[in-house]
Amino acid sequence: EEEIEQYNSSYITKEYKDKQSDIVYKLKNKSIYFLVEHQSSVDKEMPIRIMEYSLELIRQTLQNDSYSKPSVIPIVIYTGKEKWRVEKEYIRKKEKLGNEQVDNLGINVKYNLIDINQISKRKLLEEKTLIANAMLVEKCKTKKDVLHVIKEITDNTKEEQKETMERILKYGLSRLFNQKEIEE
Repeated sequence: EEEIEQYNSSYITKEYKDKQSDIVYKLKNKSIYFLVEHQSSVDKEMPIRIMEYSLELIRQTLQNDSYSKPSVIPIVIYTGKEKWRVEKEYIRKKEKLGNEQVDNLGINVKYNLIDINQISKRKLLEEKTLIANAMLVEKCKTKKDVLHVIKEITDNTKEEQKETMERILKYGLSRLFNQKEIEE
């Protein structure tokens, strides 16, 4: 945790559309970025979105520091109920051009998928990290489940993480609770 910092995650694309990934982290003193995209439903265009976000992040970084060659590690955290059946990379593998076969055509951007449905509650509780706590909240299906999980994770949250944990909880609670209930 001491080696990463949160990075600005809003970009304006060439088409002047606002693009925003959920969160971007940067390794301190290095040009390595972790683009984290939260997904609660299956999106068949995820490889293209990840490619767009990655390219915009690289473009923004090059504008700020033309000497660095940034690396982007995209991560999709999936919390939906439906099974994730989307390719994890965008690439055309082979194409016949005349008499020759050409391999690996196009641009290749591959994302890492974390499907919280595949991770047990016990495992997430053992992790005792912000991301594991956020996943625990996402796994909750009822208000009662959420209240129980909040009790468990607040005991494990370090003092310096409490502000971030509060933001995570407010975001995660918004699908089950109204604004007044969240504040309470």
